[in-house]
Amino acid sequence: MNYGNVLMGKGDYKGAEEYFLKAKQEWPYYSYIYINLGVLYNAQGKTAEAESNFKYGMQLNAYNPNAYFYYSNMLKQNGRISEAIAMVDQGLKLSPKHPALVNLHAELTTNPAYNASIKNKTELLENLCKTNPTPENYLNLSLEYYNQAKYLDCVHAAEEALRLRPNYDLAYNNICSAYNNLHDWDKAIEAGKKAVEANPQNQLAKNNLQAAIDAKKSEGK
Repeated sequence: MNYGNVLMGKGDYKGAEEYFLKAKQEWPYYSYIYINLGVLYNAQGKTAEAESNFKYGMQLNAYNPNAYFYYSNMLKQNGRISEAIAMVDQGLKLSPKHPALVNLHAELTTNPAYNASIKNKTELLENLCKTNPTPENYLNLSLEYYNQAKYLDCVHAAEEALRLRPNYDLAYNNICSAYNNLHDWDKAIEAGKKAVEANPQNQLAKNNLQAAIDAKKSEGK
């Protein structure tokens, strides 16, 4: 695999592919092989093959921040800015100080195309909620507001989802997470408890609830 990387660096894509595929035969479940194949195919303009390999590599090891960097970089190069930033955000959750991810995040969020894509996506979701007001659509809008750090809007959209589907654990979880970011621990705890009561298997809700409880204790409230 390392020799394939050397060949890829020299622009010998055919030779690099040959050695990557030999590595794949030897270690078919090694995630880095698929990440490197993704980089290779993207360099050749084979976007579908690149994306397929990135996704499989991440499926084999979802805790490798480098996978999120290379995949998001491919998305950026193909003009899929909103998808790229979402992928970077996932990587930064695993490794908040990963230099390449931090730099790519800064590059993407100052890109005019990013701001335009976010605006268009938000408007699309807002209109979708008006024309087809389902709990799922409001949940997606809530998540979009959350990603933009519009936490009160996130809460309001999640409350609309709950109005349509009471005890919707995912909506309560969004509310809990939003209030955590607003440092309103009491409201976060209230929503988190409701999320866990509605779905005791929701591990993310359990984590957000515990984060609120711990933060409240640390502040002595």
